Amino acid sequence: MNVSAMAPMNLAYGNHDNMEALEGARNPDGTLCLAKDGEIRVIDGLRTGFINGIISSKAKIKDGTPRKTADKYLSYAPRLAGVDVLATHMAPREMGSTFIHEGEDLRVMENVLKTVKPR
Repeated sequence: MNVSAMAPMNLAYGNHDNMEALEGARNPDGTLCLAKDGEIRVIDGLRTGFINGIISSKAKIKDGTPRKTADKYLSYAPRLAGVDVLATHMAPREMGSTFIHEGEDLRVMENVLKTVKPR
């Protein structure tokens, strides 16, 4: 699948995504839209690091979308240290003044953010 030259995309997948479509999507310059785990892309002058997916202790594929164990997810953080932007599907614990659900995934994201320290 080709995408419009008007909107080059740089994507991290989440849950319930169509992996076949994402893995085949290419930008006009031929680069894949879907970034690899631990990949750094320069987007408008900003070093942007990517970690795909969601965290699950079972690390299996659900609804066609891969899951990662906490250790696997955390393993990508050191190579992304110091990027300007971190692109993930996962959210940090605090979003404004509202807390979202508690769980292992939020603790992992806190550790990712402490390691990466995106600008």
